[in-house]
Amino acid sequence: MSTSGRDSGRIMVNASCLSRYWDSYVAGAVMTYNPNKQKKTYFDGTIKLPNEVKCQAFSFSQEMTEMPPCKSCSNLFGLTTSSARIWPYGNCAEPESLSNLLQNEKEVKEKSQPKSETCTDQNRKES
Repeated sequence: MSTSGRDSGRIMVNASCLSRYWDSYVAGAVMTYNPNKQKKTYFDGTIKLPNEVKCQAFSFSQEMTEMPPCKSCSNLFGLTTSSARIWPYGNCAEPESLSNLLQNEKEVKEKSQPKSETCTDQNRKES
Protein backbone atom coordinates (compact mmCIF):
# COMPACT_ATOMS: atom_id res chain seq x y z
CA MET A 1 0.00 0.00 0.00
CA SER A 2 1.16 3.46 -0.72
CA THR A 3 -0.23 6.96 -0.30
CA SER A 4 1.02 10.48 -0.59
CA GLY A 5 0.30 13.01 2.09
CA ARG A 6 -0.35 12.81 5.80
CA ASP A 7 -4.16 12.77 5.69
CA SER A 8 -4.43 10.05 3.04
CA GLY A 9 -1.87 7.98 4.96
CA ARG A 10 -3.87 8.26 8.19
CA ILE A 11 -7.06 7.26 6.38
CA MET A 12 -5.35 4.23 4.85
CA VAL A 13 -3.88 3.12 8.19
CA ASN A 14 -7.20 3.53 10.00
CA ALA A 15 -9.06 1.64 7.28
CA SER A 16 -6.45 -1.15 7.39
CA CYS A 17 -6.80 -1.50 11.17
CA LEU A 18 -10.58 -1.28 11.33
CA SER A 19 -11.53 -3.25 8.23
CA ARG A 20 -9.56 -6.29 9.39
CA TYR A 21 -7.38 -6.01 6.30
CA TRP A 22 -4.39 -6.21 8.62
CA ASP A 23 -3.95 -9.09 11.05
CA SER A 24 -5.50 -8.24 14.43
CA TYR A 25 -2.14 -8.34 16.23
CA VAL A 26 -0.57 -5.87 13.80
CA ALA A 27 -3.64 -3.63 13.88
CA GLY A 28 -3.60 -3.70 17.69
CA ALA A 29 0.07 -2.76 17.80
CA VAL A 30 -0.50 0.15 15.41
CA MET A 31 -3.57 1.26 17.38
CA THR A 32 -1.46 1.42 20.56
CA TYR A 33 0.08 4.72 19.49
CA ASN A 34 -1.68 7.98 18.68
CA PRO A 35 -0.83 9.67 15.37
CA ASN A 36 1.36 12.05 17.40
CA LYS A 37 3.51 9.00 18.31
CA GLN A 38 2.43 8.93 21.96
CA LYS A 39 1.60 5.55 23.50
CA LYS A 40 -1.94 5.21 24.78
CA THR A 41 -2.26 4.56 28.50
CA TYR A 42 -5.43 2.46 28.29
CA PHE A 43 -4.53 0.06 25.45
CA ASP A 44 -1.28 -1.76 24.67
CA GLY A 45 -1.47 -4.13 21.73
CA THR A 46 2.26 -4.16 21.03
CA ILE A 47 3.76 -7.49 20.07
CA LYS A 48 7.21 -9.07 20.23
CA LEU A 49 8.05 -11.04 17.12
CA PRO A 50 10.10 -14.19 17.62
CA ASN A 51 13.87 -13.76 17.19
CA GLU A 52 13.84 -15.83 14.00
CA VAL A 53 11.66 -13.22 12.24
CA LYS A 54 13.72 -10.67 10.31
CA CYS A 55 12.49 -7.68 8.33
CA GLN A 56 14.29 -6.05 5.46
CA ALA A 57 13.26 -2.88 3.64
CA PHE A 58 15.03 -1.08 0.84
CA SER A 59 15.04 2.49 -0.39
CA PHE A 60 14.30 2.70 -4.10
CA SER A 61 15.40 6.34 -4.18
CA GLN A 62 18.83 5.49 -2.76
CA GLU A 63 19.85 2.73 -5.17
CA MET A 64 18.23 -0.10 -3.20
CA THR A 65 20.02 0.75 0.05
CA GLU A 66 18.79 -1.37 2.93
CA MET A 67 16.85 0.59 5.53
CA PRO A 68 16.75 -0.52 9.15
CA PRO A 69 13.37 -0.71 10.90
CA CYS A 70 12.45 2.63 12.44
CA LYS A 71 12.11 3.16 16.19
CA SER A 72 8.33 2.88 15.84
CA CYS A 73 8.67 -0.64 14.43
CA SER A 74 10.84 -1.50 17.41
CA ASN A 75 8.14 -0.16 19.76
CA LEU A 76 5.23 -1.76 17.88
CA PHE A 77 6.65 -5.13 16.87
CA GLY A 78 9.82 -5.64 18.91
CA LEU A 79 12.11 -5.36 15.88
CA THR A 80 15.77 -4.71 16.65
CA THR A 81 17.04 -1.41 15.27
CA SER A 82 19.69 1.22 15.62
CA SER A 83 17.51 3.86 13.95
CA ALA A 84 16.25 6.82 15.95
CA ARG A 85 13.71 7.80 13.27
CA ILE A 86 10.11 7.55 14.47
CA TRP A 87 7.32 7.22 11.90
CA PRO A 88 3.74 7.43 13.17
CA TYR A 89 2.73 3.91 12.10
CA GLY A 90 5.98 2.14 11.42
CA ASN A 91 8.52 2.26 8.64
CA CYS A 92 8.03 1.25 5.01
CA ALA A 93 5.83 -1.76 4.59
CA GLU A 94 6.46 -3.48 7.92
CA PRO A 95 2.82 -3.40 9.14
CA GLU A 96 1.47 -4.81 5.89
CA SER A 97 4.18 -7.43 5.42
CA LEU A 98 4.02 -8.50 9.08
CA SER A 99 0.27 -8.76 8.77
CA ASN A 100 0.67 -11.09 5.79
CA LEU A 101 3.21 -13.14 7.74
CA LEU A 102 0.96 -13.53 10.79
CA GLN A 103 -2.06 -14.37 8.65
CA ASN A 104 -0.12 -17.17 6.95
CA GLU A 105 2.22 -18.52 9.66
CA LYS A 106 0.23 -19.83 12.62
CA GLU A 107 3.31 -20.68 14.72
CA VAL A 108 4.78 -17.18 14.35
CA LYS A 109 1.42 -15.65 15.24
CA GLU A 110 1.12 -17.80 18.38
CA LYS A 111 4.59 -16.71 19.51
CA SER A 112 3.73 -13.04 18.85
CA GLN A 113 0.61 -12.78 20.98
CA PRO A 114 0.25 -9.43 22.82
CA LYS A 115 1.11 -9.77 26.51
CA SER A 116 -0.28 -6.58 28.06
CA GLU A 117 -3.19 -6.73 30.50
CA THR A 118 -4.65 -3.66 28.78
CA CYS A 119 -4.94 -5.52 25.45
CA THR A 120 -8.65 -6.29 25.76
CA ASP A 121 -11.50 -6.10 23.26
CA GLN A 122 -13.17 -3.35 25.32
CA ASN A 123 -10.00 -1.20 25.43
CA ARG A 124 -9.41 -1.86 21.74
CA LYS A 125 -12.86 -0.47 20.91
CA GLU A 126 -11.91 2.77 22.69
CA SER A 127 -8.80 3.07 20.54
